[in-house]
Amino acid sequence: MKTFTSLLKKATLVLLLSTTFCCSVEPIDSEQSLVNQPENLTSFNCSGEQPEARFVNNGSVSFTFSIISEDSGQVAQFIDVAPGTSTNWTSFSSGSVLFSIDSNTSGVSDIKTQLAMQNCESFELVVQSDNTLSSTTL
Repeated sequence: MKTFTSLLKKATLVLLLSTTFCCSVEPIDSEQSLVNQPENLTSFNCSGEQPEARFVNNGSVSFTFSIISEDSGQVAQFIDVAPGTSTNWTSFSSGSVLFSIDSNTSGVSDIKTQLAMQNCESFELVVQSDNTLSSTTL
């Protein structure tokens, strides 16, 4: 129970820090410059694409990465993602999704993160060199 509580606290801290660092305030001038350049707007258009996620392993051990949707069960599983590699982007239905990163190496914690994913959202889970999780919503 202590390990689960510790893992839950770490995952919450990672998500809080990720949210804090992903937010930025830009001056109104930069927004106007995007309006004046229509070619830049096409990269922000969403036409209902399903959410997607991928896993990047910058750690020192192999991990298994799983995407589990609340309504349809396991969407994808990537077994033994080696250090220095990443998975392909995998799309899935919107809704509540559990991302699971597991390692058989002693001393390395498994990580589980649950998010409500909407269409046009991308989520990248990155294990850092010290085998801790970093994540980015793109």
